[in-house]
Amino acid sequence: MTRAEPRSADLSGLRLWTVAGVLTVAMTAGSLMQFTLGAIGPFVVQDLDVSVASMGLLTSAFFVVATVGSWVAGGLTDRMGSRRALLLVFVASAVSFTVFSLARSYVLLLIAVLLAGLALSFSNPATNEVIGERVGAERRGTIIGAKQSGVQLSALLAGAVVPAVASLVSWRLAVLAFAGLVLVALVVALYVVPPVVAAPEAAGVRSGSVWKHPDVRWLVSYGFFTGAGYAAVTAYLPLYAVSAVSMPEIQAGLLLASIGAVGIVARLVWARHIDRSPVERTPAFFAIIAMCSAAALGMVVAAEGLGAWVLWPAAILFGTTTAAWNSLAMVAALRRKGDWSTARASGLVVSGYYGGLLVSPALFGALLGTGEDYARGWTGGVLLFLVALGIAAVWWFRTVPRQAQWRPT
Repeated sequence: MTRAEPRSADLSGLRLWTVAGVLTVAMTAGSLMQFTLGAIGPFVVQDLDVSVASMGLLTSAFFVVATVGSWVAGGLTDRMGSRRALLLVFVASAVSFTVFSLARSYVLLLIAVLLAGLALSFSNPATNEVIGERVGAERRGTIIGAKQSGVQLSALLAGAVVPAVASLVSWRLAVLAFAGLVLVALVVALYVVPPVVAAPEAAGVRSGSVWKHPDVRWLVSYGFFTGAGYAAVTAYLPLYAVSAVSMPEIQAGLLLASIGAVGIVARLVWARHIDRSPVERTPAFFAIIAMCSAAALGMVVAAEGLGAWVLWPAAILFGTTTAAWNSLAMVAALRRKGDWSTARASGLVVSGYYGGLLVSPALFGALLGTGEDYARGWTGGVLLFLVALGIAAVWWFRTVPRQAQWRPT
């Protein structure tokens, strides 16, 4: 076990990058169940005689816990310490995958998914707090980008491992293997992530006081609409590609994979870039992402007339911008850590994003209707990104004058 160290002792060298790897795996562990449910769904439906609708409810339950849990996870992270919160992510994830692999009833599947939602709700507050405590300012953007890429890594991991292992051996073994990987990361975290002397000022900050800061409210609002738009894309883009644009099913699946692959690199680049830019320019970065997201979705709409090839540049644009927004949000939360609790701000911001992920697919389905009018659904998605653009623009115009007043003459 490692001994407690003062908050000012920044990590460096091999230990810094080992901790960065642990934080990346923590983000992977927190979001892995989300993508595993989609990849493993056909096998579970057949084996346990569970309806497709019931599998969809598991995903909804996952995001309900993540949304509500993130709202309070930041405060709990402050109280219990970043290291314990990080270990909780690994424990909850490992237990959830173990229970899921052993489940013989829908109730056990639900319990496993609820535990996974708990892991997701703590993943951002815990990892961001470790970075705020342990990583020097000059490295934070890079480390945040690296650990946020764990979300996209979980999508690639679930898509590549689960179907192959489930087809060749058993879906239960595939899920249990994830539990084993998470436990290995837990052991590594115990030895490389040091306890930190708690900051009394952080424990005294209430979530309500963090919410009063205008930048947090802007980020939460922006995250909700961006998450809603992005969820519609990830949920329906492959279906649209096959049914409306006549793209082969394998290629349609690769569209999502390309978004994830490009998103890994984009999160690294965006996080590093925003961290080196003036704080007052933060809203401008979010405006660019929203604008590009709306443009990418416009390309998706145009695919019916121009052909399936248009979906490839659209997917790359989604991966370059929309899939990377979370890295920018986490950097923004850390850069103002003197004004608020990093853990609480992180939890509030991602709760807005998860809320968007939760409500969007159902709303998109309602817009789609029984006639599968994708134009209506995609138009709704474009409007969501335009609302996010408006939020970023208003935030920008309200922030610049205030920053100019603060700047010494």
